[in-house]
Parts: sequence; structure tokens; C-alpha cells
Amino acid sequence: MTRPPRNARPQPTRAETLDVRLAAAAEGDGEAFRLLYGELLPYVEAVVVGVLRDRAQAEEVSQEVMIELWLHAGRYRAAVGGVRPWVATIARRRAIDRVRRLGVQRQSEQQWAAEKQRLERQEAAAALGADQRDHDAVARALGTLTALQFEAVHLAFHDGLSYPQVAARLGIPVGTAKTRVRDALVRLRRELTVGTALPPARTGSPRGH
Repeated sequence: MTRPPRNARPQPTRAETLDVRLAAAAEGDGEAFRLLYGELLPYVEAVVVGVLRDRAQAEEVSQEVMIELWLHAGRYRAAVGGVRPWVATIARRRAIDRVRRLGVQRQSEQQWAAEKQRLERQEAAAALGADQRDHDAVARALGTLTALQFEAVHLAFHDGLSYPQVAARLGIPVGTAKTRVRDALVRLRRELTVGTALPPARTGSPRGH
């Protein structure tokens, strides 16, 4: 067994190597950062996935973390506990920020969908003569609908069901429920606006809607 020379310098630990590379990256050393990137990216992704539970989102956030690491490498101080814990803190913060943004986005989308449906209900109520001033005209207009259209409109505007609820009640896709209601509204609007009866639609075998 060969002994190392007495004056041989000990090999740096992994943590010490990361410290050196990060310090070099802070000075603009691109090669040092490239090596740092290859070693830290899998670790960063593991931290971010643990928070987001979404691989695609985690990959995007991990890239943001590595960019932040490159831009702010000079902020690192070795006394804080090591490069990996420091990077993990950045990764968790970024991941939590993404979770919050996604929550706000989903809430905004839900609010928009609710507002859109409310406006559609108001439009439909006007078309249906919700003020009860013209029962005969409304009855004639409703009589021009197919059985499938009438059923969908009745559930949506008489029973107050949402499109997903109408679809579930009828056992059809949500898109089909929307199409039936919208086609019915177009026909009702034409009938009530023009004031001349359209020929009754066929009530036999169901067509595409």
C-alpha cells in the first residue's frame, strides 16, 4: 500500500468544491457555473418537485432557480451552512411563489367562467321573456326547439344548473351541453326578435346536438 507524500494536500470535500465554484461563478467564471449547474440542477429539481408535485412546472421553476443562482452568486456566504442548503432555500421559495401564482390564476379563471355564465344567463332570461310580459311569444319560441334543445335549456335556465351539471344530468359531454343551449338561444333570439314563427324543428331521432 502506497502512502501519500507527507506534504500532499488533502482533496477538497464536495461542499468545499461547491463553495469554490460558486465563488468563481460570482466573479463571472462561466466554466465554473457550468460545472455548478450540472451538479446542482438535479438537486434543485428534486426540491421543487417536492413542493409543486408537477414535473413540467418543476422544470420551469428549476431553470428560474439556476438563473437566480447565476445572477446572485455573490450573495452567498459560506458561513450560512453550505451551498446546497442555500440553494435549497432559494428553490423552495421559488416553488412556493409558483404555487401561489397558480392558485391566483385558477381563482381568476373560475371567476371569469362564473361571470361569463352569469352574463349568458341574463341574455337568455331576456330572450325567454323572463319578465312574463309575453307568455304566448315565449311559448311559440320554445315550441320551435328540438326536444334535446328544450331539455338542455330547461335544465340550465329553469332549474339553474351549470353546464357541467346539465351535462351530468343528461349523460353527455360538457361541450355538447353548451352547444345545445347556445343553439337553442340563437333560435329563440331569432324567433322573439323577428316575431314570426319559425317552422318547428324535428323532434324525431337526435341529430349531432
